[in-house]
Amino acid sequence: MDVGPGAYGVVVTDEQTVTDGEKTVTAEADEPSIILTSYLSSSDEVIEQVRAAATLGLGVRLQNYLTPSGDQDGSYEEAWMFELLQGPPLRDEDDEE
Repeated sequence: MDVGPGAYGVVVTDEQTVTDGEKTVTAEADEPSIILTSYLSSSDEVIEQVRAAATLGLGVRLQNYLTPSGDQDGSYEEAWMFELLQGPPLRDEDDEE
């Protein structure tokens, strides 16, 4: 499954198992379930998604990464993986270091 900016596709089951077509990840029992995973290509899209999640009282997990640009050789574009969660993720004090 070729997943890139602007693509969507996740299956969530009641056992907190997430499948994106290539890999399966089982969430820890105390982690909120993933409702949706989106791959976004602009900061405006990211901000809109975060604000919507906050309005609904849902949690988010956000990662940024670089992808090769189709325009020029050797150049990269920033993209984001946005995960919408059933609630805010729990964070241990040890995770903050």
